[in-house]
Amino acid sequence: MARSGKVVPLVRPKIDSTIIKEPDDSWNPIEDFIGYPIPQALKMTYQRQIEYQTLNRSQIADVIHEEPPFMNTYKAVILTGGDKLSVLTSSLITEKDCDGYILGRFMVPLLQFCKSMALAGEIVAAFATDGLEVVPMASKTDGIKATSNRIINPPAIILSEVEFLGQKGSFCFTRHSAWHGGRQVAKIERVVYNLVPRKMVFRI
Repeated sequence: MARSGKVVPLVRPKIDSTIIKEPDDSWNPIEDFIGYPIPQALKMTYQRQIEYQTLNRSQIADVIHEEPPFMNTYKAVILTGGDKLSVLTSSLITEKDCDGYILGRFMVPLLQFCKSMALAGEIVAAFATDGLEVVPMASKTDGIKATSNRIINPPAIILSEVEFLGQKGSFCFTRHSAWHGGRQVAKIERVVYNLVPRKMVFRI
């Protein structure tokens, strides 16, 4: 399947990378790091040799502009293989995050899935483009929907996967999915990120 744009080399040479040659049998290090089992359906989308890089929370904070309490993402793994560049993230959604959405009950709303997926998108957008020189900011979304009718109660760990689709000028494009309990629970067909120069956002 053709993808718009071109995946460029990663811009984080300081982060060590590891190659796994048999994706289906070699996900254990990734699962141990991210603290979440990778669903089989998601593994099957990676049929070629994969190179991965791990990021802890402090490294994530160096890449994106959100900070706690908004940033609920604790672990991220950058995956490359063939012409594909993706990120997997692990996010914790608490009762406090879900308070007030439905009176008298705590349940994870679609908005919280979107929040976790959007943060993962910022990570892969930064890695695929100009890195620390830009701040990826979501400017448009297409095709947001829940893909499961299951009620998920907090606290819940959400696995987000975001695939980099391409870049055009100061914009890049990504596709998102969120997983819980081995099932896909939400997806966004496309997010457009505006690559804003960092000096326009922060005082440098």
